[in-house]
Amino acid sequence: MPNFNRLFLTRNQFSGPVPACLGNASSLRHLYLSENKLSSRIPESLWNLKDLLELDVSSNSFSGDLPSGLGSLRVALRIDLSVNQFAGNISATIGGLQNLVYLSLAYNTLQGNIPETFRSFISLETLDLSHNKLSGIIPKSLEALSHLRYFNISFNELSGEIPSGGPFENFTSQSFASNEALCGLTQFGVPQCHAVYQSRTAERIIIISVLSAISFTILVMGVLFVLIRRRKSKRVPTEKDMQPLVHQRITYHEIFEATNGFVESNLIGSGSFGSVYKGVMPDGNMVSAIKSLGYGIHAKWEP
Repeated sequence: MPNFNRLFLTRNQFSGPVPACLGNASSLRHLYLSENKLSSRIPESLWNLKDLLELDVSSNSFSGDLPSGLGSLRVALRIDLSVNQFAGNISATIGGLQNLVYLSLAYNTLQGNIPETFRSFISLETLDLSHNKLSGIIPKSLEALSHLRYFNISFNELSGEIPSGGPFENFTSQSFASNEALCGLTQFGVPQCHAVYQSRTAERIIIISVLSAISFTILVMGVLFVLIRRRKSKRVPTEKDMQPLVHQRITYHEIFEATNGFVESNLIGSGSFGSVYKGVMPDGNMVSAIKSLGYGIHAKWEP
């Protein structure tokens, strides 16, 4: 049936995949397959329907990534892919749907950012992206969608400041519920952005203080460890070192020999208390001072 214009199969018990041959119905303008048990992926041939105005496959079990070919339906006015199992990112090619009035991708598991190409939806009146896993910020460029009347991004993981110009002036907290990291005007039911900034600044200060304290503690422990190691590395006195000093006893004959008979060449000096000589003992030890006192001899020596 290449010439039929409308196909309504809503609220039945149809299951399994959509036949690929449906893409051959080149005159199709309205396709409604919602509230069935259809599964698998939407066939790529469906995106060949360049004149399709309305596509509703909501409340089924379609899976896989959101089709990138969706953006080729350039004349489409209404697209509803909600309540399925679509995953992955929203492709930037969706910006090709410049005539859209209604778009719903709610109740899937879509991830990633809201594409900046959404600013191309200059005729859009309804945008529902709720109950997904979208992250990142809400593009400020959406303020330019002057016809937008219904906007819902609740129950996602979005962050940053909510735009406040254009159609956002009329939105309420219901549009942004359960996005814990959003901030903006009080009418949106979120914290003010400067309060969030101050809170995050306080958290950073606490983290930096804790890390500084830990670093200082590690530094002190490191210095103590080095000092302890240095103390331990010092030479421990041996048993020999700890023995008491014993004066060595030498004979007069040994001193006489060491000074070569007290020759003048070994004389260091003389005074009222006697003469002082230098000498070398037979074992090689140097006698630094041998003083003749008249009544005896006093010797000071060193190795």
